[in-house]
This record gives sequence, structure tokens and C-alpha cells, in this order.
Amino acid sequence: MSDDANEMEAFQEDLENADVEIEEFDDVKPTRSKKGLGMISVGLLLITAALLIVLYNRIDDYLAGQDSKYYEEMLVDRMKDYVPEPEEEGNPFLEEETKEMPTIVMDGNEYIGILIVPEYNLSLPVMKDWDYTKLKTAPCRFTGSYFTNDLVICGHNYPSHFSNMKWIPLRSEIDFLAVDGTVYVYEVANIEIVDGNDMAGMISDPEETWDMTLFTCTTGGRARSAVRCTQISGAKTSYYETHMKEVEDETGAAAE
Repeated sequence: MSDDANEMEAFQEDLENADVEIEEFDDVKPTRSKKGLGMISVGLLLITAALLIVLYNRIDDYLAGQDSKYYEEMLVDRMKDYVPEPEEEGNPFLEEETKEMPTIVMDGNEYIGILIVPEYNLSLPVMKDWDYTKLKTAPCRFTGSYFTNDLVICGHNYPSHFSNMKWIPLRSEIDFLAVDGTVYVYEVANIEIVDGNDMAGMISDPEETWDMTLFTCTTGGRARSAVRCTQISGAKTSYYETHMKEVEDETGAAAE
């Protein structure tokens, strides 16, 4: 056999071996691609789910903020014409412990007043009783009364409700405007984290007594952030008058 024939035969063998290697590589490649595509798909699904949760929370917060604003304006308007209930006959001066906080009913829910936080330019209507459905609209009284200096108010961890209260500076003023027009002025004295199951600890502290407590869930939801307040004696601040005038102006402009 000539050298040319030998070279040709060797060349053909090399081509055949190359074909075998290509076939083996092709057999493996689809498997790896499927695994890679599967991982990418899972990742995209997780990202989409996270975005949907964020979007849902943003929408929930927006609707809660709109509801609170609507009922606050309605409450301010109704308070102008508020007429106190007559005192119980024979008891013209009831003891503070036995007094019922006055309320105004709107859309079937009783409201006891408006919580005003100048630090965040925040004002929110407060319902007399709480449940999870009501909390989606406005903060609610959890227990206690401003008459007995043990008022506890709970609110959702919405940015439009109580989310920022976790970082409010100490000594910040917080006002509570009762529906009869009385203003109770408080000052932030302490902020603490309370276990989510320790409702007794939320209501009372064996070492301290608080005139008002505002609480909301922490970011993880397993604990509660409690803003403890003490009542301040003296006249209310000018902020309240300014705020009420702004609300009245907005309500009047909306009516026009």
C-alpha cells in the first residue's frame, strides 16, 4: 500500500473517531441544558412571587391610607355637630373609672377620636373596638381608656399607619383628639419590643405605668413594637389647630 493510501486511511479513521466524540457530546448536552433551564425557571418563579408579595403589600397600604384619610375627614366633619349624651340621671359627675368614652358611628363602626403624630405629620381615626378586618381601615383601641390613663391602641404595620412609630424619637408629642373635642397630650417615654404572645405585658408593666401605648408588629411579625407614652399637663399645642384647619379646608375644597 502506498504512502498516500495509508494517509487517506488514517484521515478517515480520525474523522470517524471525531464523529463518535461529537455524538457522545450531543447525548450529554441536552441533559445539562434541561437542568439549567429548570433552575432558571425556579429562580424566575421565586422572583415573581416576591414581586407579587411586595406589590400586594403596597396596594394594601395604599388602600388603608385612603380609607383612613376618608374616615378622618368624615369624623372631623361629624365632630362639629357632636352633642354629648346626657349624664345618667342622679349622677351628674360620674367617676372617671365608670365613664364611657364618647363615640361617633360611621358605616357601622364606632370611632373614639383621632390620633395625631406631629413628628410624621400623621393623623388617623381610631375605632372603639378592634378586629383584623377593622385594622385594615384604621388603628383600633385594644383596651383601656383615656379617662383611666391606660389607653392601648393597636395599628397595622403599614407605612400609612404605625410602621414608622417604631422609630419615633423619645419625647415626641402625640395628641389624641376625642370626639367631644377634648385633646389629650402625650409624650413618648419609651419604646420596647414585647413578645407577640405576651398580651399581659403589652397592657401593663409591673415596673412602669403608661398613660397610653401604641403598638404594631415588628418586621418579622413575631413580636410587637410598643410605644409607651405619658400624659402631659397643660394646653394643647398650636399644631392641632393648624391641622384641624387644614383638614376642614381640604374637606371644603373637596365638597366644592
